[in-house]
Amino acid sequence: MKALLHKLLIFTLMLTFTINAGAQTAKKATPAKKEMSAADKKKEAERKKKAAEKAKQQRARDKQKAQQQRERDKQKNQQQRERDKQKAQQQRERDKQKAERDKASAERRKETAKRQAERERVQEQQRLEQERYYQDRDKWKQAYLKQEALRSDAEAGKPHTQAKHYINLSARAGYAAMFDNLGAYGNTLTGETFPLMNKSLTGGYGAAFQVGYRLGYGAFRFETGIGFDYLNSLSSYAFQLNRRSTTYPETWQYVTDAMAETRNIGQLTLPLMFGAQFDSYYFMLGARVGYNLLGNYSTRGLYDITVVDDAYINPYGMGIHDIPAPADNKLIFNQPEVRVAAEIGMDFDRFTQPKPEEAQPAKRNAKSKGQPSGYDSRYIHYRLAAFAEYGVLNVNNMSGALPFNFVDNQIHPTSTNSVLALGNGSALNNLFVGLRFAIDFELPDKTILPPPSDGNIRIYDRLTGDSLTDATVQIVTADGAQVVMKPKNIGRKVGVHIDDLIVGNYRVIVARENYYPDTVDFAISEVGSTVNLPVLLTPRPVFRVRVSNADTDKPLASRVFLRQRGTKRVRYTLPTPAATGIARRMLSDSLEYDLHIEQIGYETYDAPVTNIGDSMLVRLIPVKKGEIFIMKNLFFATNKTRILDTSEESLAELYDYLDRTPDVRIRIIGHTDNVGRDEANQQLSEGRANAVRDDLIERGINPDRIEAEGRGESQPIDTNDTEEGRQNNRRVEIEIL
Repeated sequence: MKALLHKLLIFTLMLTFTINAGAQTAKKATPAKKEMSAADKKKEAERKKKAAEKAKQQRARDKQKAQQQRERDKQKNQQQRERDKQKAQQQRERDKQKAERDKASAERRKETAKRQAERERVQEQQRLEQERYYQDRDKWKQAYLKQEALRSDAEAGKPHTQAKHYINLSARAGYAAMFDNLGAYGNTLTGETFPLMNKSLTGGYGAAFQVGYRLGYGAFRFETGIGFDYLNSLSSYAFQLNRRSTTYPETWQYVTDAMAETRNIGQLTLPLMFGAQFDSYYFMLGARVGYNLLGNYSTRGLYDITVVDDAYINPYGMGIHDIPAPADNKLIFNQPEVRVAAEIGMDFDRFTQPKPEEAQPAKRNAKSKGQPSGYDSRYIHYRLAAFAEYGVLNVNNMSGALPFNFVDNQIHPTSTNSVLALGNGSALNNLFVGLRFAIDFELPDKTILPPPSDGNIRIYDRLTGDSLTDATVQIVTADGAQVVMKPKNIGRKVGVHIDDLIVGNYRVIVARENYYPDTVDFAISEVGSTVNLPVLLTPRPVFRVRVSNADTDKPLASRVFLRQRGTKRVRYTLPTPAATGIARRMLSDSLEYDLHIEQIGYETYDAPVTNIGDSMLVRLIPVKKGEIFIMKNLFFATNKTRILDTSEESLAELYDYLDRTPDVRIRIIGHTDNVGRDEANQQLSEGRANAVRDDLIERGINPDRIEAEGRGESQPIDTNDTEEGRQNNRRVEIEIL
C-alpha cells in the first residue's frame, strides 16, 4: 500500500512540472507571432485561401460522394425491393406449383383409388359371374342327366312323350265360291213379287297367307295363328222388274237374262284346328273365325226395256242396253264370319330330315346355356295338305234395294245395286277349297345339350418349377381332326382357362421361346367337370461364346460364324459386342457345328462345337509385326477403284482394329490378276490400296499410321488360269508394320 502511494505521489509531481513548462513556452512564443512580416502574412492569407478552396472542393466532393452514395443506396434499395418482389413472385409460383402438384397428386391418388375400386369391382363381378356360371352349369347338368335318363327309358321300351313347338308360315290357294239363298224378291213400286228366273254360281279363286303356332304332343296336333284370306266369286242372275210411269198410262218392263256379279272379300282370320298325326300323315278339324276388312262387287251385262201402254194393243220394245255401273260398289257385312274347316295332308320329313347316322351334333351357344345355336335342317319341316272351309254364319248385311236405281220419269236406270240387296239380308256363305303349303320351324329348346366342362392349364419350367408367361397354347381333339382352340398367346398370364369342352379326349400343345414345345393329352370323362392340367416345359440349351484378346484378355467385338459340320455353310452369325465380347444363341439340335472367326488384326480361329449348350472361351491371337492378312468381303467396281457399299462391314472391322490399337501402323497392299496390261494392273492395284487408305482417313485414322502401295499382278497366290484363281489373286492385304 505504501509503495502504491509512493508511485502516485511521484506521478502527481511529474504532471505538475509538465504543465508549468508548457505555460512558459506559450508565453515566449506569443511575441514572435506578433512580429510576423507582411510577406508572411500574405503567404499565410494565400495559404488560408487555398485551404478554404481546398475545403470547399472537399465539401463539394463530399456532397457528390454523399449524393452518389444516396443514389447507390436508392438503387440498391430498389434492386433489393425488386429482388424481394421477384423472390415473393417466385415463392408464389413455387407455392402455386406445389399446390398444383399436390392437386395432381391427389387427383392421381383419387384416380388410382378409382381404378383400384374398378378393378376390384370387375374382379368381384367376374367372381360372381363365374360362381353363377358354375351354379347354372350344375342345374344344366341335372337337366341334361334327366333328359338322358328319359332317353334311356325310351330306348328301354319306356317311351316318354315330349311336347314339340313350331312356328309356321303357310300359303293357301284354290277355288272360292259365295253361296246365297236368293229366290224371290218384292217390287216395292208395284207391290208384286217376282221370282229369279235363273241363277247360277261360277265361283272364282282364293289365296291366303298365315303365320301360326303349332303344337305336337305325341300324335296330338293343335294349330292356331293369324292370317289374311282373299276370296273372289262370280254369280249370274236373270230377273224381271216392272215400273209404272207417274205421268203416262204405261208400264216399263226391265228384263235381264245375263247379269254377272263379281264379289271380292278380304278377311283377317284366326284358325283353331285340332287333329292327329300318324307317321307322315295328319288330319285337322276345326273352325276359322274371320273379320271382314274389305268387300266389293262389280256388275256387267245387258237389260231389255219393254213398254206396256193402254193406248196400244201390243207392247213395244225400247232396245237392249248395258247395265250401268254400281252407285256404290261396297259390300256390307255382318261380323264375324265363322267357317268350319278340315285339312288332310302329309309332311316331308322322310325326304328332308337327315338320317340319324348322318345327323351332326348341334352347335352349342354359350349365351343360351347349352341350347343349339340357330336352326339347321333338323328343325325345319315341310307340309302339303288339301283343305276345305265352308261359312256357317251369314255375312251379308245388304238390304232394301232394287237391282236398279232410277230417277222419277226417267226410263233408263242410273246405276245398279248388288243382287244381295234383293233378299233383304239374304244369307251369304263362303266356300274355300284348295291346297296348303306350310313350313314349320321347330323351336329347339326341347333338347338340352351336354353341359360343357372346362379346364385350367398352367405352364411351368420343368427345371425350376417357376410359372411361365408369354406362352402359346393350342387345343385340339386327341386325333387332331378338330381344332378346339386356335393358337393363343397367354401374354402375362401364367395359364389359360378353356370353356365349352364336352366329354372326349383332347390334346394341348404349348410352345414358348427358349423352350422345347410340349404336348399333353387329357380327357373330359363326365359332363360339367373341371380339369386342372399342369404343363412342364423343358428349357432349350443356349450356346454361349466369349471372344477376347489373347494378350490382354480384354473382350473383342467380332463376328462368330457357326458352320454346319463338314461344310462351309454358315447356319448362324453371332456378333459379340465390344463391352462384353459375349454372344448367346439357341442352336438347332438337329445339326453339328464348327466355330469359325476371321477378325482383322487377329489370327483365324476354328474349333468344333461339341455340345449346343456349351460355353466356349475364344482367345484370339493378335497378328505380330511383319505379318500379312487378307481383307475379306472387300469389293470394288469392275476394273475401277470405287469401293462398293457391300464392303462396309469389312472396312468397319479394319477401322475398329486400328482404333483399338493406336500404336499399330499398317501397309495396305493392292493386288490384281494378270488380265490386261501390266501398267494398267499396277495403277489399278495402287488406286484400290489408296481408296482403302482414304476411307480409313475419312473415318478418323491418322494418315501417318497408314501406308499404301500397289503390286499389280506380280504376287499371285493362286493360278490365273481359272476364274476362281483370278478372283483369289484380286485382293487387298494388310501388313502390320
